[in-house]
Amino acid sequence: MKHILYVSLITFLITLCLVTLKAHAYTLAISQKELQTMIELWFPVKQATAIGDVKLSSPKIHLPDDSGRIHFAVNINLEMPDQYVAAGSGVIDGELDYNSDRGEFYLREPRLLKLEVDGLPSSYDAIVLSVINDLTRQQLPLIVVYRLDKEEIGQASVLRTLKSIRVHKGQLLVELGL
Repeated sequence: MKHILYVSLITFLITLCLVTLKAHAYTLAISQKELQTMIELWFPVKQATAIGDVKLSSPKIHLPDDSGRIHFAVNINLEMPDQYVAAGSGVIDGELDYNSDRGEFYLREPRLLKLEVDGLPSSYDAIVLSVINDLTRQQLPLIVVYRLDKEEIGQASVLRTLKSIRVHKGQLLVELGL
């Protein structure tokens, strides 16, 4: 009888340890397509600035391997008060930030990596770069890049910390933990 009790107790403790270990970390694989679908909901991003209206549109997600950052290309349109219109493109990247209460991921510290605006007088280069950088830093951290679905929220509900992010074979691997 004691033997059965000991075996049952040991089995229970091993099961409890395994369940506890599993609850300490959860890895979420997010495809480039899922990120693309979610981020498109938030564009275009527009802002009136001192030099005119700026619009970022048509984001195209790129996940560089062995990186923890999201890159995306955008179309850029500038409408200046003197009826001058310029168009071009840019590349923005950022890290993910996790809001555990909402089960949502946001872009943290987005930055403009590349800017090409056709037909823009060179005298405008520095100010346009500054304005688009400001827009990127102000508006893009408000964008929900990914939202956990109900099943994922259940599995990640006790996990309050973003432990690691990496890109592998076109997927963003996000590890959540205690």
